[in-house]
Amino acid sequence: MKKNQTVKSSLNRNRESVAYKVFKYCNYVFLWALAAMCVLPMINILALSLSTRHYADAGVVWLLPKGLTFEAYRYVFRNNMFFITLKNSLLRVIGGVLMALIVNVLLAYPMSKNRQEFKGRPFFLAIIVVTMFFAGGLIPTFLLMKNLHLYDTLWVYILPGAVNTYWALLMMNFFRSMPKEIEEAAKVDGCSYFGVLVRIVLPLSKPVIATIILYAFVGHWNSWFDGKLYSATSMNYPLQTLLYDMLQTLVSSSMSQAEALEKLGGTAVSSAQIFITMLPIMIAYPFLQKYFVDGIMLGSVKE
Repeated sequence: MKKNQTVKSSLNRNRESVAYKVFKYCNYVFLWALAAMCVLPMINILALSLSTRHYADAGVVWLLPKGLTFEAYRYVFRNNMFFITLKNSLLRVIGGVLMALIVNVLLAYPMSKNRQEFKGRPFFLAIIVVTMFFAGGLIPTFLLMKNLHLYDTLWVYILPGAVNTYWALLMMNFFRSMPKEIEEAAKVDGCSYFGVLVRIVLPLSKPVIATIILYAFVGHWNSWFDGKLYSATSMNYPLQTLLYDMLQTLVSSSMSQAEALEKLGGTAVSSAQIFITMLPIMIAYPFLQKYFVDGIMLGSVKE
């Protein structure tokens, strides 16, 4: 009897191991397919941007360029405003990310305290949550930017989006998940609240800080509509707004531009512009990805 039970248990273990192997390989196949769905379109866009007009417009380019040429990139880089708007975008990204970190940290840290430490917490938390559901609207926001003398300046891209409710709540929950004993020990040693934040909390908050940096970086880099809305001249455009205008010229262009585009083709030029906008994010993401998941998961746990 015992021998039969031993044989059955060993058979069950073998069956479980086979099932686990099947499950593991199915996971591998699924993840590789998912990765291919993300990577292959980017390779296709790069190949289109490096192909001649005949092949790109004919729709025969897949993963490798046909009739290799860099004319589409030369067309984009030859625009006199390209490097001016690139500088504007870099200033916007650097200033916007730093401002978002400073403001949201200073908002989230006191909101992470309980009512005994911060008596006004429920009132301010209610105000913050309300902004997630109600906004002032496009026209009132535009008038506000003009009255604050932010219109047609680079500050109009940085200051209005400095406080983000979702980022602040993410940071707040991350700070609340930290052991209270660490802060109490620092206070016993004579640290103020600001000292605890700078010396203890922030060094332990790399995951959520990296998450906010990634969100702010992608948001500022990809934004184009506010450039059309808040800039009177193209001198203060971010790069994305300039690329949007260049895409519009593919539809209605002057004679000289039409002749240039006749040689290049709209598909190659638009693909080159798309790849240029993707490149900084593809470079930055691998360095922040290891912190990204931890920041999202830990910051989403509520007490």
